[in-house]
Amino acid sequence: MYRCLARGKTRIVLALVIATILAVSGFLTGCGKKINPGDVTLTYWCNLAATASGIMTSYTDTEWNRVMFEKTGVKVNFLHPVFGQEKEQLNVMIASGDLTDMIESAFIQYTGGVVKAHEDGLILDITNLQKKHAPNLMKLYDNYPDLYMEMADEEGRIFQTPLIKGHDSLRTFQGPALRKDWLKKLNLPEPETIEDWYNVLTKFKKELKVKVPLLVVLNDLRVPGFITAFGITSAYFVEDGKVKYGPIDPRFKDYMKEMAKWYKEGLIYPDFALKKDAKKMDAMIMGDEAGAAILMANSGISRYMSLMENKNPEFFFGAVQYPSLVKGEAPRFLQREGLVNNSGCVAITSSCEYPELALKYLDYGYSKEGHMLMNFGIEGVSYEIIDGEPKYTDLIMNNPDGIPRAAISYQYFRVAGPGPYVQDSRKNKQGRFNEKENVDIWAKFTKEAVEAKSEVHGILTADETAATSSKQLEVNTYGDEMFIKFVMGSVDVEKEFDNYVARMEQMGIKDIIAIKQAAYDRFVKRYPDVNNPKTYSVEDIFWK
Repeated sequence: MYRCLARGKTRIVLALVIATILAVSGFLTGCGKKINPGDVTLTYWCNLAATASGIMTSYTDTEWNRVMFEKTGVKVNFLHPVFGQEKEQLNVMIASGDLTDMIESAFIQYTGGVVKAHEDGLILDITNLQKKHAPNLMKLYDNYPDLYMEMADEEGRIFQTPLIKGHDSLRTFQGPALRKDWLKKLNLPEPETIEDWYNVLTKFKKELKVKVPLLVVLNDLRVPGFITAFGITSAYFVEDGKVKYGPIDPRFKDYMKEMAKWYKEGLIYPDFALKKDAKKMDAMIMGDEAGAAILMANSGISRYMSLMENKNPEFFFGAVQYPSLVKGEAPRFLQREGLVNNSGCVAITSSCEYPELALKYLDYGYSKEGHMLMNFGIEGVSYEIIDGEPKYTDLIMNNPDGIPRAAISYQYFRVAGPGPYVQDSRKNKQGRFNEKENVDIWAKFTKEAVEAKSEVHGILTADETAATSSKQLEVNTYGDEMFIKFVMGSVDVEKEFDNYVARMEQMGIKDIIAIKQAAYDRFVKRYPDVNNPKTYSVEDIFWK
């Protein structure tokens, strides 16, 4: 049952006053009484992973949450929205005023983001509170200043605890992949350019009679992969200090012309514009009907290789480098997340009577012990140290009850999904088909991508958000429609591109770019080090 201090503005003001008192006085209530953590049960709202739902209904009774209680003395009950109804149920909870004490990831989609959520009285500013009650997290901020830059707003305030990608290899987990056994059969090298890809897909179709040389859905053609070979993305990016929007860039026309050619020649999945059917795509890939795709490392490549190991020993679906237009040239963009992943950030709400206890619980995940718990679970049960490296036991990798790794892992640790901790890259070095080999291929041009300084930093104000949200929605809808028409050839991109851009401008795309440019300029002024990006191995602090 959700707790709240009061209703409306009274509840919000009172909660913020209590938080201020606690920040000064330590583990005391507003009445000056000592808090006995064992008498308090906090509530935590987050998604329940689909793969975990087969063996549990809540994270409350997991082994990792039991250990968290033993180590922190803080009891936490998890509450989960119905799968697919997360946004709607969050809105209902907000409207009711009955907020859980902690909320994970939900404010990614909140209009105006975490800053607006704070201004609306929903979540606390934990900037000062964490200095006293989150020593492990503060140690990370002190050692890795870029973390603070990613978490703080333009006024230097922090509203959430982060999910941190502990190693650069964890920031890239998806990319182009193809049947390498078929490449060998055709005596072809791995493709490095868009022209190479065209030749490989053509030979798959003509010489091997592959039904769908490139199995992609609409989003696959917009994420980093083929579009980025043209020096753009399908969203906003920075080039030479200027914010640009890929879909109106002249290079987008070149990309559309190439994709239209591939589609016309039957190289692209003809139903790419339909809603993704995961089971159908699985069947096509494992049924020798598809030659290439945009895949994730673990849930994609490693899973296919594992499932096909005994069925077809020759089957080899593997990662290939991100392509460019010119051989030997490094692409400027990869699928690359920030040092902080917003999907795992946790906010403490204004309904929380004991924010210092919430921070104590969250902070444990950033300690040395908590790091091992979040990533590997319980030593001697879910993992063992072998030759100095943590290795998952058969309980996880080859569960005696036949429970899949993707499900049983949630019982013992959180690294299979989001949460408040630092992800450890050693999780990728597990099993017969580990992720690291494929990720290393995709991450080949990480240095060049970092040096490109293409990320659009900056947080829009509430007024800026209001001025752009409806315009962006209209732009997105029209952009989706035209993307499909350009690829399918029902609209000739060569003839209609200028009209398409003009229509985007009528919808206000230039206004949106100008607002994002202003936010970016403000951010750079406050955090000039953003123009000197670094690569970090945050996980190293736990292994020194």
